Amino acid sequence: MQGQVIQLLSGYYDIAVGDQVIRTRAAGNLRQKKVSPIAGDFVEFTPAPDNGELGYLTRVLPRRNALVRPPVANVDQAMVITAAAEPTFATNLLDRFLVYLAGQRIAGVITVTKTDLLDDTAFARLQAVMNGYERIGYQVHLPRQPFGAADLEALRSVLNGRLTIFTGQTGAGKSTLLNHLVPDLSLATAAISKSLNRGKHTTRKTTLYRAYGGWWRTRQVFPR
Repeated sequence: MQGQVIQLLSGYYDIAVGDQVIRTRAAGNLRQKKVSPIAGDFVEFTPAPDNGELGYLTRVLPRRNALVRPPVANVDQAMVITAAAEPTFATNLLDRFLVYLAGQRIAGVITVTKTDLLDDTAFARLQAVMNGYERIGYQVHLPRQPFGAADLEALRSVLNGRLTIFTGQTGAGKSTLLNHLVPDLSLATAAISKSLNRGKHTTRKTTLYRAYGGWWRTRQVFPR
């Protein structure tokens, strides 16, 4: 059988086949070949026998792409979260994320948070900057007021049928945005450290989550 790895847990691999999730462990030949499956891998596995034992993951299929941080394969797109303020908006940091993703052949979707902290003049300046990213082909979500129903619905449609990484500037509100997109998720959030002008890392999940017809994961995609 074939499926997609959605969770690694203490040597076990949870594999999604349609709406079913099947727990397996790696076959001995994978360990001998030093093949390490990661989340997002499409794999072949032998189902569990009727005696209650686990099935075996036997083969990792070729990857379209693979990230190291976090370790996840076959990513379709990355939602790059950047704050309009607190921490300060920086095009150079946003560009670093976008260049890295382009090198991995992963589409970037720019989402700007905390726009309510800007006055109209500052928001207009930011809008002009974001217009430049749209002109070169990036999809940009720049709501005047965060978490409006229409904007959240637009973001949910972006997730449909795709494996999405949520990444971006630390302290930009990735977990807060996800809690609005998927209200029953309740990811931990943390206050901004004003003295360092960056947030405290709180996202520690190592699982792919299903939402709105796709899979997604949140974390940095390269070291700060």
